Amino acid sequence: RQYRLNCITCHGPDGNLVTGIDLGRGKFRRASTDDDLINTILNGVPGTGMPAFEMILPRAQVIVAYLRSLAAEPESISQAARSGNAARGKAIFEGSAGANAGSNTGANAGSNNASCANCHRVRAVGGTMGPDLSDIGLNKRAIEIETSILHPGPGKSLENRPVRIVRKDGIAINGLLLNEDTFTVQITDASGKPASFQRADLREFTFLDKSLMPPYEGKFNPQELADLIAYLASLRGAPVQ
Repeated sequence: RQYRLNCITCHGPDGNLVTGIDLGRGKFRRASTDDDLINTILNGVPGTGMPAFEMILPRAQVIVAYLRSLAAEPESISQAARSGNAARGKAIFEGSAGANAGSNTGANAGSNNASCANCHRVRAVGGTMGPDLSDIGLNKRAIEIETSILHPGPGKSLENRPVRIVRKDGIAINGLLLNEDTFTVQITDASGKPASFQRADLREFTFLDKSLMPPYEGKFNPQELADLIAYLASLRGAPVQ
């Protein structure tokens, strides 16, 4: 959380947006030890774009611990590393890719007709059943985006968690959590429309342990998957050029 709050805008989710630095693989310009990294976070680097951060020491320490954990992960490269093309990925996301797109990459190329935009929106365009992906490239690493497509999980944040609601009249509704408080629960239902319920009118309100999104393993050929991930990884809240 601290890395996303303080570092991700400049360094990116994979830590490799600054030339000559790859935080996720332990490649730094000046620092080498944990103390060096903590000093860089707290005091910045004069004459560069690295500012000093006013934070308590434990927060700098957990950022360093997170960076070390990334570097210690087994080698795992996203499909996005395989020459993904964001423009083609955008067409796949919107369901407008040609029937023969990527036909040079395999027998099943271009066979997937799913449109991610039916459920997900980017900059106010698309469906509302799934989470807004306008800035997913700032919030997830490429390998995390790949995993979310192939093996979607329910997520960890409260917002957009899949939930099941059963009203006192027995009607069950699955959807994504928008907000909740002591007296009410707000969700996006299966049609993509927001709905609000009084807790007093509910028989059941539970988080689901499975995502409402189906797994897409085997539904894209490698090039299509790489293109789609490249597009999503490029979404940082501003239009893709």
